[in-house]
Amino acid sequence: MAYQDKNDSRLVSSLLEMAFSLAISLNQTTVTVEHLLYVLTSSETIRKFLFAHGVDMKLFANELYKYIEDNSKYLKNKIENDDPQKYLTGQLTAATIQVVNDIDHTITSEHCSVDICDVLQIILNQKDSYASYFMSKYGITADLIKEFREYITQNYNSVLQNTLKQALGIKDYGPAQAQQSSNGAEHKQTVLEILCENLNEKVKTSTDHLIGREKEIFTIAHTLAKRKKCNALLIGDPGVGKTMIVEGIARKINEGKVPSSLKNKIIYSLDIGSLLAGARFRGDYEEKVTALIADLEKQKNAILFVDEAHQMDAGDGKGQMGLGFSSMIKPALSRGSIKVIASTTWEGFRAAFETDTALMRRFRVVNIVEPSRDETVAILNGSKKDMEKFHKVSIEDTAITASVDMSIKYQPEKKLPDKAIDILDSACARSHISEKYPRNISRDNIIQEITELTGITIKSETTDENDAKKVLNLGNILKETIFHQDKALDQIAKSLIINQAGLRNPNKPIASFLMIGPSGVGKTFTAKQLASQMNMNFIHYNMSEFQERHTVARLIGAPPGYVGFGNNGTGEGQLVNDILQHPNSVLLFDEVEKAHPDIFNVFLQLLDEGELTGTTGKTANAKNCIILMTSNLGSRDVHTSVGFVQDKTGKSESAKAVDNFFLTELRGRMTAIIEFSDLDEISYRKIVLERIQDISRMISTKNVKVVPSEKLVDYILSQNDSTQYGARKIGNLVSDTINYPLSVKLLNGEISNNSIVTLGWKDGKLEIQQEQQEKIPVAVEVEK
Repeated sequence: MAYQDKNDSRLVSSLLEMAFSLAISLNQTTVTVEHLLYVLTSSETIRKFLFAHGVDMKLFANELYKYIEDNSKYLKNKIENDDPQKYLTGQLTAATIQVVNDIDHTITSEHCSVDICDVLQIILNQKDSYASYFMSKYGITADLIKEFREYITQNYNSVLQNTLKQALGIKDYGPAQAQQSSNGAEHKQTVLEILCENLNEKVKTSTDHLIGREKEIFTIAHTLAKRKKCNALLIGDPGVGKTMIVEGIARKINEGKVPSSLKNKIIYSLDIGSLLAGARFRGDYEEKVTALIADLEKQKNAILFVDEAHQMDAGDGKGQMGLGFSSMIKPALSRGSIKVIASTTWEGFRAAFETDTALMRRFRVVNIVEPSRDETVAILNGSKKDMEKFHKVSIEDTAITASVDMSIKYQPEKKLPDKAIDILDSACARSHISEKYPRNISRDNIIQEITELTGITIKSETTDENDAKKVLNLGNILKETIFHQDKALDQIAKSLIINQAGLRNPNKPIASFLMIGPSGVGKTFTAKQLASQMNMNFIHYNMSEFQERHTVARLIGAPPGYVGFGNNGTGEGQLVNDILQHPNSVLLFDEVEKAHPDIFNVFLQLLDEGELTGTTGKTANAKNCIILMTSNLGSRDVHTSVGFVQDKTGKSESAKAVDNFFLTELRGRMTAIIEFSDLDEISYRKIVLERIQDISRMISTKNVKVVPSEKLVDYILSQNDSTQYGARKIGNLVSDTINYPLSVKLLNGEISNNSIVTLGWKDGKLEIQQEQQEKIPVAVEVEK
């Protein structure tokens, strides 16, 4: 073949060389047009351009690669030490030879140079090849190639006459790369500068400052000063400030406020993704890592920072593409020729480091704990001016303390200082985009942000007095809908008043009650009304579903080695997940005596510390929850009596049954054991009226009010021949007596809007009468 320019020859030879390399890596004997297309479209420049023009490059590359794997000839024996090139000599397919000949023809006939656009067009013209089919399938047309040529001409003119490797953006990771500095002098760019970010330079323009953490900084400096194994592993929960500590050390190095062992050091932050980028063939990844380690050893003042260190071997194809990053760096870590600071979470530590003791012994663990409340307030005060300048707002001191206090209370699953900073930043951003003036960030703004983030309704400072009055009046509010349980409701109200005043133990739930008594007297209804009045989420557990021993796993998760352990975020268990998602809830464990006894062991930690740890190690904070349990123990033998039957000790049958059934340590952790009494005749009458009022609410859209007569109420009560069902049977009796006849009247149009419907009982039948009235009474009235 004749070429007008030696660069054209290098272009074709480089293209064939890379296609050969791909075939060799797949242990194949032939190079097809599809090999050429795959190598050509691996260019980052081409991929970005085609992706921007609607080509699904990931799907295109995967399908093309699968075709190459499935439709090429393979060597019978794997190529190892022998020269693989000789197996490929002359092993071009007819279509591949035609592509090369077309390139040669283009050069000789048109007396011009060829570029990657020409090669793409020539491949597209091979209509009998699958390469051309794939290009057409994914929309790589002649017009798009023409547009790509114009794009390159405008943006990458210098690329056109380079070799194919340069055009494809493949870097030479040798000792250094040349760059032109601003003064025209040539600067040798090191591998560290190519793959890593210089944190010393980054923090010069950063406005975030490290506050506190002197103990952690000293521990890290002490570790880096060692002769061997001078590597620190920072472990802490997400959001406690691990990365900020390293950036703070870089800032202190710039300011000269570090021990002599750290002076003039440069911290380089490694992005694991930069190691993986462009590593298409066997050896590319290892070449980058080797060059990185060599440069670290050469530059004695360099410290490597690896954030999210548990990802060091993620995606490197260990076992397919060779050794992982951690395995390659171990020797250098052990002999002390490089210094490394790594950071990870406890989950990442257990997954990546505890299972690799050889790697773990080369690091010193530095536990990064969550800062205290006062330390977090100081951190927010330190970043206050920068946040005000960025958002163009004014932040009050009350907003800072509210951000910290409310994040602690309402976001227990997250960690300081990140959660407090995030809330304050979000409140400032909301004010900024609202275009309202003046832009003062106060406690009310933080309350609004907490409400948006958590879904918990929080009252502002202006309504605190009303809130206090509401809690003080909580007992009376509950008594309006829960009848004949005044003593029980007063006990509940007293505990919640203490909580509102801030006099409870902050390390326990708001309150925990065991409500005992006959069935149908209002225990479950009390829990629902309490959640409604306290603006809390209501979560109901029917404990009859937990009668088997293995059902404990449904609450806290399956143990290690069992099906469901750590299953996609649901393995923590139903109870743990519910508390994590709704940290401000009323938790009702209904008919708790029906559960397996092992369930009660779960409650011990929950009631004592206000926390519950799942089998995966995740902890749910229930310190803003009210925990209620109900039980019918001891009530079956006394359901015909009014109140509780007591013996000489003054204890009722239910109280004695609770003492015998529940663990002493469980009863001791309860705020109170509350006894609900049997309902009396007046209570049943009130409940009948309440159920009829419910019917009136169901048809409120027609402005129809239902008024029962005294005879109807007497009839319904006469049908309640057994009190063992409590108020539950009343609802059924009301429905059976009234709902069907009233529904027939409604569907026939016999009941008009804006009317009062009087329900009576005559000759064993329901009597329905209506009259128009301009003003509908608010409450249910009883006609005598």
